[in-house]
Amino acid sequence: MKILLTGQPHSGKTTLLARLLASVSQKQGFVTQEIPDPGHPGQRFGFHLVDADQNTAILAHVDNPSTIR
Repeated sequence: MKILLTGQPHSGKTTLLARLLASVSQKQGFVTQEIPDPGHPGQRFGFHLVDADQNTAILAHVDNPSTIR
């Protein structure tokens, strides 16, 4: 089964997916999680990728020196 979940920011997509995945034994894929800006509520620095095994990596960050945006 493949699921693509879309919606407005802060609508609960990650929460819904986390609850769904808690009941699934064999899982693959990843979710993105905001990296919040602690000095500016509601703003973000970038995004983390979190895979089904809870490994994380930075997907995007404002301090990334790359010209790719």
